[in-house]
This record gives sequence, structure tokens and C-alpha cells, in this order.
Amino acid sequence: MFPWMHIVDLVFLVLFVFLVYMLFKSYKKQNSTNSAIEILNIKFAKGEISEEEYLNKRIL
Repeated sequence: MFPWMHIVDLVFLVLFVFLVYMLFKSYKKQNSTNSAIEILNIKFAKGEISEEEYLNKRIL
């Protein structure tokens, strides 16, 4: 094997790890946003917050 082939393998490994990290970060961010909206919906359904509060917080 040529020495530069190890460098190519390393570059692909680093790229793969970076892509997995970015996908995980994106998934986690999306998941937390959905959870906040779900909590807001539940509070509104239970009557813990008014419709005005619900609409204001949903916009933010």
C-alpha cells in the first residue's frame, strides 16, 4: 500500500464522523423544538395558559 492511502482513509473517517455529528446535532435540535411545542399544546389543552398566552408563545 502507498503511504498516501492511509491519509485518504483518515480523511474519509474524519468526514464520516463529522457527518454523523451534524446529523445527530440536527436531530437533537429538531426534537427539542417539537418537545417545546408539545408542552405548550398540553398546557393550553389543560387550561393552564390562556389563548392569548398560547398564541404569543407559539409565535416566539
